[in-house]
Amino acid sequence: MPEPIIHFAVVLTSLTLLGVDLKRSLAASAISTTPDLDILLHIHRSMSHSLIFPLATIPVLYGLSRNRKVRGTTLLIMVAAYCSHIILDFFTGYTPLFWPLHSNSFWLLVQVDIHVSSIPTFTFTLKLLEKVAVEAYTPFVEAEGVVLSSEGFVVATLLIALSLYRQRGFFKGRP
Repeated sequence: MPEPIIHFAVVLTSLTLLGVDLKRSLAASAISTTPDLDILLHIHRSMSHSLIFPLATIPVLYGLSRNRKVRGTTLLIMVAAYCSHIILDFFTGYTPLFWPLHSNSFWLLVQVDIHVSSIPTFTFTLKLLEKVAVEAYTPFVEAEGVVLSSEGFVVATLLIALSLYRQRGFFKGRP
């Protein structure tokens, strides 16, 4: 699973490079980490990792935004940030994308391996894996996992630095 800081940094960088202001980018980045809060309920990659609920809220949120100060685009950015977490997780392990409409979890495995010998060979793997997600909704007694790795720290630091650099206007007028 991508670390929380990676979820945060990917959304922050994506939004700032698209020109979204820092305040909304930071709020959306924080929202992108919330699907993993299901671990506090002693379950993980459960219903909080389904695309059905966030996508179903779009019409409701849009309707609410018409009578409020919050613009519809801001709400769509927040929903997209939440969904980005689910999509990133879909590439790293089984994720119940369509729960409760479909009870199985899916994993899009993308991998390139190299075998070095007299003639180097590459093997490209692209598989859509599916399995019954019964264990996804079974509470666990204890859990252990990486919250921040060396690689995650470096990647997140670079992405966040790029975002802040962009927000300061250093890229304006340049390719």
